[in-house]
Amino acid sequence: MLNEKIISILSKTDLFQKADFGAISSVLTENNARLVSYKNTETIFSSKKYKNSVGVIVKGSAKVFKSGGEVLVSRLSEGDIFGCQALFIGGEFFPNEIVSCGETVVLYLDKSVIVDLMETDINFAFDYIRYLSRRIHFLNRRIENFTGGSAESRLAGYLLSCFGGERTYVLDRSMTQLSFSLDISRASLYRAFDSLISCGIIEKEGKEIKLVDKEGLISLIS
Repeated sequence: MLNEKIISILSKTDLFQKADFGAISSVLTENNARLVSYKNTETIFSSKKYKNSVGVIVKGSAKVFKSGGEVLVSRLSEGDIFGCQALFIGGEFFPNEIVSCGETVVLYLDKSVIVDLMETDINFAFDYIRYLSRRIHFLNRRIENFTGGSAESRLAGYLLSCFGGERTYVLDRSMTQLSFSLDISRASLYRAFDSLISCGIIEKEGKEIKLVDKEGLISLIS
């Protein structure tokens, strides 16, 4: 089940990079570890399309939206993980919708795999707790960016989540929709874009936005 590519991807994730892959292999079966392929814009994970599993992106990428599809929370790429927060409380508490960008392949590890690893490897259990703690901190910062601060800081937080590891992002919504998502006026949104452009942080042509100064973008939300 665990071919070399999947082992390589898992070993680079925050959750599995210190894991004993001999132990992982011993608890995996075809029933509790599955590869699932998704087409472009297909919903991978949501409260309505939920698997009681931890998902790992092994090919492609995805966008994470707040339930309802209005607010883009983050982007997932190869090696990123989802589903850890809801694994022990159920899908009705999963607050986001994850949508594929192009053809995407996900490795699902059932709850039984995670429980077995926790019981056999205390270090994995601690890594799982640390991972959840970092996610809580990340999400709290995202909430602060979207609900507080200046228009520039809200826009900076939004763009940082959109870029992910890329340098180019194409807006997938109108300025009216984006201003609504960030809870600022259209005029404030246009001024925020002008400010980021004049500071040399981004370049914008139509809906295409290029990241020029990542550290400058981060400084606006620090």
